Amino acid sequence: MILHQRDIIEVPFFDAVPHPAIVVSVPDIFEAEGFFYAVNLSTKNGTPTGLSRLVLT
Repeated sequence: MILHQRDIIEVPFFDAVPHPAIVVSVPDIFEAEGFFYAVNLSTKNGTPTGLSRLVLT
């Protein structure tokens, strides 16, 4: 799986329900380290948003 900056993906969050996120890291980080950074998106009040470090296994 190759991820690029600005890709919109779904990731599990605290409630285990997939949430949309925008990839902000470059593909080289994912290829070298096995993780990427993404910003979670939310339209509901009270839902935490922010930068997440995601590891794919």
